Amino acid sequence: MKESIKYFTTLDNVLKEQLKNPQIKEAYDYEDSFSRTAIEIVRLREKNKLSQKDLAELMHTTQQAIS
Repeated sequence: MKESIKYFTTLDNVLKEQLKNPQIKEAYDYEDSFSRTAIEIVRLREKNKLSQKDLAELMHTTQQAIS
């Protein structure tokens, strides 16, 4: 059983290895910035007790665009 454990890797280790490739790192960072921005918008919207519809109205867009 102990022998099989040494071949086990975590997702974090795989990601660390993949991010050594500059093209993968650039794409990862690009997508990560969108994710972090979306999370921050949700956090601020909830903090200000705004629904998606409320925020959409303030931004002169649709609720679907906000979601």
